[in-house]
Amino acid sequence: MELYRKRHPGDHPMVAVAITSLVAIKVEKLNQLDEAEPLQRSAVDMFRRLYPVGGHPKFATALNNLGWILKTKGRLDE
Repeated sequence: MELYRKRHPGDHPMVAVAITSLVAIKVEKLNQLDEAEPLQRSAVDMFRRLYPVGGHPKFATALNNLGWILKTKGRLDE
């Protein structure tokens, strides 16, 4: 993750995708939902800034992943 941030400072699609991939590992392999949620929110926020109009397929994936985390934590109202 830090490598991506160093190579691509600020908002960059590769950083957002790397965050989403890290979250998938934390959720699927390690069951670390509390650690995964703020990371996934940061990826969603970054995609929003990068693609304010029209979105991006990876943005949809990031939103879906955040929704799944919230559903699993019993927080669908968010």
